[in-house]
Amino acid sequence: MADLRSAPLPPLSPDDHIRGPVDAPLVVAYSDYECPFCAALEERLHVLPLRVAFRHFPVRGSHPRAFAAA
Repeated sequence: MADLRSAPLPPLSPDDHIRGPVDAPLVVAYSDYECPFCAALEERLHVLPLRVAFRHFPVRGSHPRAFAAA
């Protein structure tokens, strides 16, 4: 049987943009500045009691200006 688990997440680093209480559950969000779905997720995460680490994940094929914005 194949192992279908994801690779482990890289640990948090000074390059991550982190907000929220240190003792709150951690969510790591990989996001693209031009993606409307990423923007909607950000709005929902912002109001929850979570610690959120933002990581840039520009999708050049769909959003050509996202890499420059990141």
